[in-house]
Amino acid sequence: MRICVVFYLFAQHQMYDQYVNFISLSPNLFSFNIKNCYLELHNPKQTDEKLNELTDRIVNQLFCVLVTLQKIPIIRALRNGPAEIIAMKLSIKLCNHLQSRNNLFSQSGVAAFQNRPLLLLFDRSFDFAQPLHHSPIYQSMLQDLLGLTNNQLMIANPENPSEKKLIMLDSFSNCSWYDS
Repeated sequence: MRICVVFYLFAQHQMYDQYVNFISLSPNLFSFNIKNCYLELHNPKQTDEKLNELTDRIVNQLFCVLVTLQKIPIIRALRNGPAEIIAMKLSIKLCNHLQSRNNLFSQSGVAAFQNRPLLLLFDRSFDFAQPLHHSPIYQSMLQDLLGLTNNQLMIANPENPSEKKLIMLDSFSNCSWYDS
């Protein structure tokens, strides 16, 4: 009787770092699966330590998405809020990472810097429809606030509110209208 002993040696050929700290729901949709994120970011009683921990988690997850996409975006965010903090931290993380010799974007080479996408970071309290409905110029602002119609504005006399004055806002009768 012969006993055959076979030794298997598993050799490691390659190792991959996978940055999958997010949930891909479809090719165009992902989630970080953070419960009550909005409430935690906007809680006035939230400690700075917890806030930093949460924003760091979001930054790391966004970084994973960017590594997976192999794109370095142009980052824009709303000011004075969590979106601005996250944008600054993500920008610093990307800059620090790109300075290293063997960064995760080096595989794609120059392609990561070409056709850079735009990453817009907003807060859920931001009204997305408002900029689409109203352009940010004086005409639309006056139309909303003062009732401008066909470049005509009815202004009440402060001394006699029943007396109204019609003002034509055009380039011929009001030079300051188009200068501002």
